Amino acid sequence: MSDPTPQPRSLSLLSVVIPARNEEGCICSTVEHLHLELRLHNVPHEIIVVDDGSTDRTWELLIQIKAGLPELVPVKNEELHGFGRAVVRGFDHMKGDAVVIMMADESDDCRDVVRYWEELNKGWDCVFGSRFVKGGGTVDYPKIKLFINRIANFFLKTLFAIRLNDTTNAFKAYRVK
Repeated sequence: MSDPTPQPRSLSLLSVVIPARNEEGCICSTVEHLHLELRLHNVPHEIIVVDDGSTDRTWELLIQIKAGLPELVPVKNEELHGFGRAVVRGFDHMKGDAVVIMMADESDDCRDVVRYWEELNKGWDCVFGSRFVKGGGTVDYPKIKLFINRIANFFLKTLFAIRLNDTTNAFKAYRVK
């Protein structure tokens, strides 16, 4: 007798979209650490960094890294700027059947990208992290921003009757349909 539960379609390529604006101080380490972590866990990947109107050396550094890292796809957003627009621009350039949105400043843990990939491969359509559960957290997060963030998340959770407690966190993963 066969199992009536459909098996999840196996994923072949993870696209990581990273919006970046004036991140010359950390973009190299973000990309290199992410690539290393994904390679160590045999995750087939591409890293799409969208330069969202940087006025520093972010773009120049991305081009330099690209020479030695074929998985890097630097994209310049020369249209209207903003976090959401940069994410959409990254989506426009991705080839993967799964995507993770990640911050450029290494505030998101590369090891969690691997965990997200593993969960997506179990059949989940999306995976959301939370800074506000056991094992989550923030480092050097401004107290006033944390306070406002917690109020906003409580409001959204209550208003929409959802269990998510960190809807404002962009660090999420999705299967591409």
